[in-house]
Amino acid sequence: MAKSIAKELAELQGFWEEAKAIEGGFKNKPDDIYEACKLTDAIVTKSKSDNLMVVFEYTIKSGDLAGETINKYSVIQTEKNLSYFKGDCAVMGIECPKDITDLPEILDDFVKENRERFDIELKTEGDRQNIYVTVSGGAQEPEEKPKKKAVEEEEEEKPKKKKMVAEE
Repeated sequence: MAKSIAKELAELQGFWEEAKAIEGGFKNKPDDIYEACKLTDAIVTKSKSDNLMVVFEYTIKSGDLAGETINKYSVIQTEKNLSYFKGDCAVMGIECPKDITDLPEILDDFVKENRERFDIELKTEGDRQNIYVTVSGGAQEPEEKPKKKAVEEEEEEKPKKKKMVAEE
């Protein structure tokens, strides 16, 4: 038979009187853009409500919060959830496997091999803090501009000259 809530609370009274408040617990980080964060972990797990989800952990690399982590939780329980998750993967450069059972291994490999840095934007709306991830502009390899295209653009700016070709 289940105890009543009042009875269970009464049993905690001794601990209640002795317990000191501990600062901490869950606190939102200030809304901001945290640049060049490192992806330090990505795991498939279950939430407290028994939903499958992926937890991405990013470590802040600079500023007042350097060394602290930001976690992004992506529930992957429904088709809509999976669509958002696949969108996140596309932004981050994670190739989604055909077989979802390969996902834990793919994520583990991505974290191990990843050289990218990510910009993490935190925006609080009501009582929720949303997390937006983009690949950091400064961390990517510089793109090589195709020389042919650059030459064509230069030619368009110059007045066109006709070449004289001798006929044989």
